[in-house]
Amino acid sequence: MRNLVMYAKENNHYVKVFLASENEGVLIHYYHNKRYSEGYRWMYNSNFMVMINVMPYKLRDDLEQDTYYIWQMLNFVTDKTEDWASVNYREPKITKAFEIALKTIYGEDLGQSVLEFALTEYDNERIDWFVNGKNYYNFFAGYREDLGGLEVCNDNGSAESAAVFFGTNKIFK
Repeated sequence: MRNLVMYAKENNHYVKVFLASENEGVLIHYYHNKRYSEGYRWMYNSNFMVMINVMPYKLRDDLEQDTYYIWQMLNFVTDKTEDWASVNYREPKITKAFEIALKTIYGEDLGQSVLEFALTEYDNERIDWFVNGKNYYNFFAGYREDLGGLEVCNDNGSAESAAVFFGTNKIFK
């Protein structure tokens, strides 16, 4: 978390960390603007969120292992982005912050693989939402060799939230 907070500080961004109810997890929200981290919609206005489950559980019944990390990619543009399509719906500084978060959790190599997976899901969701005018649906649960054998629960399209949502098990070395 230190790496993410230091990056946020360098870029005038904000990180909000809190303990979830019943102490089941730590939620980390990343914001490009302080205004979005305040008010009654603070939970929905972050650029991305990660929940580290202190008391892990299976995100879905058909998973073999407990889910330790839950990721939600909400919006990688800022309120200063005038033409979202011109930056592929992703501002470089927000994408870099997400990369730092992933590599902090998964390590350099696996973090890069998870980043590529997550950005592909995000890009597909943005194209379907903004270009094709429809919701993006991509549900799957299982082990992914391209992600170092992580068990991934991809739950995109479960709500009309225009967000990418996935969870993974813990890395056991």
